[in-house]
Amino acid sequence: MSIILLFISLLFFMGINISIAISMVLSVFLYILLDGRFSYIVFGGGLIHGLDSFPLLAIPFYILAAEVMNFAKISDRIFDFASVLVGHIRGGLGHVNVLASMIMAGMSGSAVADIAGLGQIEIKAMKERGYDPAFSAAITSVSATVGPIIPPSIPFVIYGVMCNVSVGHLFAAGMIPGILLGIIFMITIALMARVGLVKGELQKRPKMREILRTSIKALPPLFAIVILLGGIFLGAFTPTEAGAACVLYSFLLGFIYGDIRVRDIWGILKRAALASANVSFIIATASIFGWVVTQAQIGHKAYEMIEALSSTTWVVIILINIMMLIAGMFIEGIALLTISIPVLFPILPSIGMDPLTLGVLLTLLMMIGLLTPPVGVGSYIAIRIAQASAKDVFKAELPFYIPLIVMVLLISFVPSLTLYLPSLIFGSR
Repeated sequence: MSIILLFISLLFFMGINISIAISMVLSVFLYILLDGRFSYIVFGGGLIHGLDSFPLLAIPFYILAAEVMNFAKISDRIFDFASVLVGHIRGGLGHVNVLASMIMAGMSGSAVADIAGLGQIEIKAMKERGYDPAFSAAITSVSATVGPIIPPSIPFVIYGVMCNVSVGHLFAAGMIPGILLGIIFMITIALMARVGLVKGELQKRPKMREILRTSIKALPPLFAIVILLGGIFLGAFTPTEAGAACVLYSFLLGFIYGDIRVRDIWGILKRAALASANVSFIIATASIFGWVVTQAQIGHKAYEMIEALSSTTWVVIILINIMMLIAGMFIEGIALLTISIPVLFPILPSIGMDPLTLGVLLTLLMMIGLLTPPVGVGSYIAIRIAQASAKDVFKAELPFYIPLIVMVLLISFVPSLTLYLPSLIFGSR
């Protein structure tokens, strides 16, 4: 009975607009009060233990790196680089939007940072060239979903710590699905442009001199990807150390370009610290919540309930995906990830899924939740930037759910998409 109260109280507190972190604290507090088996020392110790992990230090580094890149206008150079490469193709700045997001994904690891920073440049350029504001906002929010799938990735760090899975292996597991998703987005845009659903001014095909000039300007920012991924995959850095190196390199670029001055550092650090504290508090509260869920064996009970509907493995996986998609409509992304891990991770042997595959799958499902109303944080940020109608933007996003759902199914049922690269880079686990 007390475990039922745990989830009912969680939904109640969230329903009255209490933050997800505080909601988890209050629901666990009530559970311990009514259950009577656990000491409140467990409660306090669980909160502290939830953050007692070296890999979690990567999160503030990646958040700070994204903050520095946006402040130093590195996003501008990335957008210009993507523009000369694909801006002249049918679909124009829609393709540029996707490619720029894929490149930025290799630096920041945050979809929200992508939309808030790079998105302002993308939406402004698209509106100036006659693209519909709703489509501009839609493709900006949709393309940002590749951010945490292509490494580095804050959700991968959280998942790796909570499940004791190598973050480096998770980064490698996300490479192929992330790149493939970006390609499918661009195919979708080309098809929409062919039937007249994407209208806007196409760029002229750039001359080789312009391509070279823009590429040279973009080369220093692009080297951040080499530092991050090259260092991790070659074993020179841990993911945490790579994040620190990326922060230093980003600051260096900012000072060289003249976009960052000494007086700007405090403001950048303050914004990154506040964002990091918010994520860290959710992780700490989710840790004790996950401990309670594990103690009550909710994962196995949930699997038994799903299995009662069907014992066929592929049907069970489909049902899990549907439940996660629905939950993502109402629960913020990182909170959804941290709540779902203790429920789903214990049942992996029953459904024959590798932990790396589950990590990539949950991250993608979490990113879809970033788009869907009523929560849909990513969509609302893009709507505010574009000053477009929410109804029109959500309607413009609909065609892109096809590639997103296709990728969910591919990750779920084609394990080699997530397992091939980790085995190639790191060998068998």
